[in-house]
Amino acid sequence: MFGYLRPDKDDLLVREFSVYRAVYCGICKQIKLDYGNIPRVSLSYDLTFLAILLIAMTESDAQAGQESCVLNPFRKKPISKNHPALTICAAASVIFAYHKLLDEIRDDKKILAYAGRLIIKRAYRKAATDYPEIAFIISEGTDKLEAIERSAPNKESYLSASEIFGRITSDLLKEVSGRMISSDIDHRKEIISAMGILGMNIGCWIYLMDAVDDMEEDKIEKHWNPFSLYGKAEAAEIAEKTLISYENNCDETAALLPYKRYAGIISNVFREGMPLMRNNIMSGNKPGRL
Repeated sequence: MFGYLRPDKDDLLVREFSVYRAVYCGICKQIKLDYGNIPRVSLSYDLTFLAILLIAMTESDAQAGQESCVLNPFRKKPISKNHPALTICAAASVIFAYHKLLDEIRDDKKILAYAGRLIIKRAYRKAATDYPEIAFIISEGTDKLEAIERSAPNKESYLSASEIFGRITSDLLKEVSGRMISSDIDHRKEIISAMGILGMNIGCWIYLMDAVDDMEEDKIEKHWNPFSLYGKAEAAEIAEKTLISYENNCDETAALLPYKRYAGIISNVFREGMPLMRNNIMSGNKPGRL
């Protein structure tokens, strides 16, 4: 995915950020276990947050451990492990990365994209075999995005394109939460439906953040962008208003969910992390590492 959905680190408690990093590292380790070392580059903050959201909704927490990292083999760090959310998000990371490379090949025919696709193709096939429903959701959605991005943009493109990506994350959260939320939980259907609504708003927000982030570059390289028919100031005004509405929708929907844990992290992302990222991108700043 893109890496925009993340917490405001400065506003998290130390133990909350430690949990966040443990989940991030847990997905990375899971990718290595299931698909090898190279596909670990597919890891993103977006899927880290989705894993946290899913773990927060299940009866059992991920197990906590201490393991060394390939980047620092001499120092052990906290890691989350042995939870289906980590396994599923590891697979989704690989599947999203493969389709992103296909998109880069279609757009620019970059040699590095061709090479990347060949390198992770085997991992992608395994992930798609392990989770065919998830592979279908992502593949179908990205195919629809490709179609709309090959047509002439119009004044409503920012809505129609973002809603396609929103549908991907909506269907993904509904599919996975349906697997993980116990069948004897009260109001299970309503919870899964709310997760879908939350996923729709998250996906729309992520897509528009990426569109705003790439607007100047797309203009120079003559790439498709949903805001290409607008002037810079008008595009910024429309984008900001739309992004704020998605942020509010996320916060309102998330407040209704019965979390078992991690409520502080989730609240931080929706109330502080998303607005902070929006302000940074709207100001022309590229997101760095947490």
